[in-house]
Formats: sequence, structure tokens, C-alpha cells
Amino acid sequence: MHDFEELDGVTYQDITKLFWNFYPYKVNLSDLLVKPQHRGGYNSDSSIYAKNKKEWNTYLTKRTNLYYEMRTFCNEELGIEWTSKNNDQTFSFFFRSPLDAQRFILQFRTYTKTVFRPENFASIDALGQDSKLLLRETLFYPNEEFGGYRHYVEFHYQHRQEDEEELDECIIRLFNEEIDDQRYRYVYNNRRRLYLNNRSDIMYIKLGVDNDKIRGYYSVLLKSEI
Repeated sequence: MHDFEELDGVTYQDITKLFWNFYPYKVNLSDLLVKPQHRGGYNSDSSIYAKNKKEWNTYLTKRTNLYYEMRTFCNEELGIEWTSKNNDQTFSFFFRSPLDAQRFILQFRTYTKTVFRPENFASIDALGQDSKLLLRETLFYPNEEFGGYRHYVEFHYQHRQEDEEELDECIIRLFNEEIDDQRYRYVYNNRRRLYLNNRSDIMYIKLGVDNDKIRGYYSVLLKSEI
């Protein structure tokens, strides 16, 4: 279903989930504006501060006007099933309809950087059945002897070292220090993840770990299974 006109300079990627659990299409755009540098503060030379403030006001006005130009186009020219997000230096627009997404991209092709779209309509229907599904080519961490993990639990970033240690010890305790690569794999990074082979272990973790530490849990739907 990749019938989008692929534009030079634009990156196209297949979706792994529905955005906001509803929109299959996402368009990331750059404002193409040069953000002013912070120069000085309230105790700096007043002329430098005034010049910096004027540059920032000009930048923010241009950026706001561009964002509302895009939103106005959507309101006046497209259907009602869309939404948008104003980020730091980018804009993101989300669409339910492929025609709306393509019309928007063509209208603002100069600013368009990345387009996320489904590989086919079947993937939209499949992902719409469960907001916790991720569409992938393979499971996580497959190897020659093991097909990979289908499920994972993601934990919130732990700001204190003692919180990290508490979470790590809890995982070890729940699995009784079991070494079984085919049951789980605990990945240590800024946001810890626990990959699981058995779906029942998700409930096991939810019962054994403080729910405030759990950011979310997901399961893989393979493209070959659609």
C-alpha cells in the first residue's frame, strides 16, 4: 500500500503502532527557522538583552504563524480526523485518512522531513484491535536457537540510584535469580526493559512490582501473522 509519492529529502517509515491508538499516518515537519542563541540574561548589558529578546519574539511569531497556517489548511481543506502537536523545533501532524495525509504532505512538502505510514490496510485493522500491540518483522533478540521475546515491560526512568537498585533487586527476587534466556531478558539502560517469552509473566510483574514504576507493557504482532 506504499502508494505515497515519495519526495526527495523525505524519509518514509512503516509504523509499528497506531499513533494515539487511532491515527495510522504521522508527518514530521521542520519549521526551517534558525533558533536564536541565548545571549546574556537579566543582569547582562541591556542592549544585548534587548536584541536577543527581539530576535526571540520574531522567531516565535514566525513559528506560531507557520504552525497555524498548517492547522488552518487541515481545518479548511481536509477531513475532521486529524490532530497535531507543536514540538520544540518540529511539528507533528497525525491523520486517519491516507488521502488527507498525502494532500497535507504535498501542500507542505518543503517542511516535511519524515512520514510514517502503514505497510497495508490489514496492519491498521490488526493494530486497532489492541493498543498494546507493536508490529515488527521479528521478535526481540532472536538467535539461532531461540525465536525471540514477544512481550516486554518498560519501566519509568529511575532518577535516584537507590530507586534503580530497588527495581533491579525486585526483578531478581521475582525470578529467583533464574538464568533462563528463553524466559526473560532484563536490559539495563536509562529506561529499563524486561523482555518476556510468556504473556503470563506480564501479570506476574504487575503483581510483584510497584505499578508506579511501570511505564507500559507491549506485545509483538509479526507482519507474517497478519
